[in-house]
Amino acid sequence: MDSLGQGATLYTRQATGLVREIGMSSNLALNISFISLPLAVLVATQAPFAFPGSNLIGIVIITALLCIIPTLLYGSLSQAMPRSGGDYVFVSRIIHPLIGFVANFSVTMWFQLVIAYFGALLAPFGLSAALSTMGAATGNQSLTDMATTVTGKEWQFALGAIVLILTAALMSLDLRRSMRVFQWIFWLSLVGVVIAAFLTLVNGREQFVAAVAGMGGNYDQMIADAKAAGFTGANGGIDWNATIAATPLAFASFGYAIVTTYAGGEVRSARTTMLRGLLWALGISAVIVLILLALAARTFGQDWLGSSVYLANNVPDKYLLPSYPFYFFFAAMLTNNAILIAIMSISFVLAFFAALPPTFLIATRSLFAWSFDRILPDKVSEVNDRTHSPVWANVIVLVITLIFLVLIVYGPGEFLTLLFTAGAAEIMTFIIVAIAAAVFPYRRREMWEASPINQRFMGIPRITLIGVASVVVYLIFLIPLLTNDTLGANAAVGLWATAILFALPFAIYAISYFWNKSRGVDLSLAFESLPPE
Repeated sequence: MDSLGQGATLYTRQATGLVREIGMSSNLALNISFISLPLAVLVATQAPFAFPGSNLIGIVIITALLCIIPTLLYGSLSQAMPRSGGDYVFVSRIIHPLIGFVANFSVTMWFQLVIAYFGALLAPFGLSAALSTMGAATGNQSLTDMATTVTGKEWQFALGAIVLILTAALMSLDLRRSMRVFQWIFWLSLVGVVIAAFLTLVNGREQFVAAVAGMGGNYDQMIADAKAAGFTGANGGIDWNATIAATPLAFASFGYAIVTTYAGGEVRSARTTMLRGLLWALGISAVIVLILLALAARTFGQDWLGSSVYLANNVPDKYLLPSYPFYFFFAAMLTNNAILIAIMSISFVLAFFAALPPTFLIATRSLFAWSFDRILPDKVSEVNDRTHSPVWANVIVLVITLIFLVLIVYGPGEFLTLLFTAGAAEIMTFIIVAIAAAVFPYRRREMWEASPINQRFMGIPRITLIGVASVVVYLIFLIPLLTNDTLGANAAVGLWATAILFALPFAIYAISYFWNKSRGVDLSLAFESLPPE
């Protein structure tokens, strides 16, 4: 069989049909949105509560510096293998196709759970906070009442389903148009960040104490009430052990400047621009979050931040503010300007929405890559002739995320504990990728030598050093997640879910392997080389 005939047998076709429309600005926007600034800023409230005595600045600096290494890992592998599918392609071509599929299947399913989580949080966490903040600032009781109404399950599901459908529709457009719309959403979502930073910069602790009093609370009394109720964090000082233990909170954002590696086949000049885009996204996000958290510590105070969350979670009758403790809500309390509050609130909601397209991109391109290699039916990797979008993959991801949304909103309460389990399971996949990188020059020597990452340091392949260092970094974040009960990542339901999502792809691959073999197609042959572009 000649090479053309063999290629037609091994892959669904000789070209993916995807187009390279992700430029540097879209690369940055996608990765920064996937890092998710609202999620990163949760460190301001959750770290002082869950890890009393931790230092906000220290958490950000330590985590961001460590995350440079795994960002180099994914960026370097993408330079060598600029194809859609990300870690699926990396691991399947270096170690074994089955291992690549298992690792990528698990992380893809968890990412889809995260998409559904963001959809479910829009009403109770995004829209409700916006309405309650505007209602409190303007004295409009109707807005305050509406803020309570939208926390209901019907609102959670309805708004979540709408944004998931809109995301699927957006990602089914031609990539140039969808990236143009996405960038508008991204830039508008940053407006609220700028306003929040300005308000916390021009106002100090005295103004915030007055703002708390203006909403019916008492700054010092809330700290005292939290301490009396059992909160141990309201003592001042810095606990560096707690700071290190809190870094997984920040890793949930900074460890994910990797989204465009899953769409490597659609990034312009991926071999030269991919890594630069990832590192710039990590650096820009870290600086923004560092500024916001420094201002939070100065204006709000870490003791009060931890105390407010403790009261809201454990003694709600002592928490007298109209919305759940959150950085942007506290920043909005520093002004009575309804226009500023409205802009910041809308921007905050858009920030949640902006995180959906990049996560959707990861999931759909992973499914596309599995199908292109014939693990899934050929239909999944079909692309629309006009938009060059994998429509069937988009539909499948939409259906899966809607199912997850139903389980989150209406399912058993234990399902809500899986968010940090998702982080632990994702790190397990990342560790497999790091191991693949470490052995790349030895298992696939010719491919490594032909790649732009064919470099050595003191005689050792640079990618091997990055891979080994990445394993260490990932373990630094994984061990606290699995050993600290505070975050719930090690709960029994989460461990069972992790085991199932690692076991299920073995069965899928086995069925696919024998089905293809009955048709005269040897799946293993496709993994001897990179798929066509």
